[in-house]
Amino acid sequence: EQHHLAAPSSLLDRAVQMERARTHSKDLTIWDGDLSTNPPNDKPLSAKGLEMWAACPYRYFLSHELRIAAPEQPEEVASITPLDRGGLVHAILKRFIREARNGGTVPEPGESWDEGHWGLLDAVADREFRDAERRGVTGKALLWEMARAEIRRDLHAFLDADSEIRKTHGVSPIEAELSFGMPNSEFPPLEWNDLHFRGIIDRIDVSPDGKTALVLDYKTGGTWGYTNMDDDPVRRGTRLQLPVYALAAQQMLGSGVDVKAAYWFVSSGGGFKTRPRSPVGLDEMQEPFTKVVKTITDGIRAGLFPANPGMSAVEAGPWVNPGMSQSNCKYCDFDKICPPQSRRVRTWKRKRKNDRRLADYRLMVAGGGEEDGQ
Repeated sequence: EQHHLAAPSSLLDRAVQMERARTHSKDLTIWDGDLSTNPPNDKPLSAKGLEMWAACPYRYFLSHELRIAAPEQPEEVASITPLDRGGLVHAILKRFIREARNGGTVPEPGESWDEGHWGLLDAVADREFRDAERRGVTGKALLWEMARAEIRRDLHAFLDADSEIRKTHGVSPIEAELSFGMPNSEFPPLEWNDLHFRGIIDRIDVSPDGKTALVLDYKTGGTWGYTNMDDDPVRRGTRLQLPVYALAAQQMLGSGVDVKAAYWFVSSGGGFKTRPRSPVGLDEMQEPFTKVVKTITDGIRAGLFPANPGMSAVEAGPWVNPGMSQSNCKYCDFDKICPPQSRRVRTWKRKRKNDRRLADYRLMVAGGGEEDGQ
């Protein structure tokens, strides 16, 4: 190898090697995601982890293999973050469903939540609000007051939407925040095709006769990022929670139960919509799920972790400043670790084209087409 004349075998020399490999090599190298000489060991998987690899394998490597934590933000929080807000809503809905279930007051599929349930939901919300305030995640008082009012309005709207969804599908909730394969979980990992999965199911509803079940995964944001799921229920490997959770529910409930699943957007921003529009069954998810999981797990076992910035302004058109809209980089915790944004798309397009080991991944993110647009 060529070395930097001023500092052979030094840190500077290694930095030069890294820059050359990232910038000029047509294939993946040890400097940008090739760990094929020392691939990671098998371990329990999670749907979110596999989704992360599908979107950007390098992000998965930094998070799940190197276990690099997201940098903490030392500045004072002005308002509650979307992540903390989502966690707060999940906690409220979990406790509400559990308390209604433990009290034996969960309504039948055709019945609505009554005034007592509205009072219970408000009481649960008040307790969780106070807990969030004690943890210091709510931000400035005025902004928190506004956010708290918005959350409460969404919770009230949730009760009406929930009554409708239970009536439509003929089910009522029996479990909330049910974990499997986690420390202290009641249920073991999901075993599927020699793989082991762990996770937490937001909610399982079952029909009175026990023959059908509906798995719901709450989302508190908007529906962007969940488009086209009626045609592709795993969305090119980036949406795997539904098949994993549905398989886990099937394992818990028994093979005689017909299990369907859907993401449910439980906020006014998400319009209380489901994605796919109609809950999808395991038979519909089985083939695409099997295909993308094989591509993902083969890539992980082979030690391939290329950095895929996703859609960029390069694809959007020449009138947009390149590098300003990479979809996989926009909210990535490791944005500053990667090369400058202006070079990421060029590097990825060169290496995905020339490194044959990425062929299956390229086809997956392309949805089977020749060009992935990513």
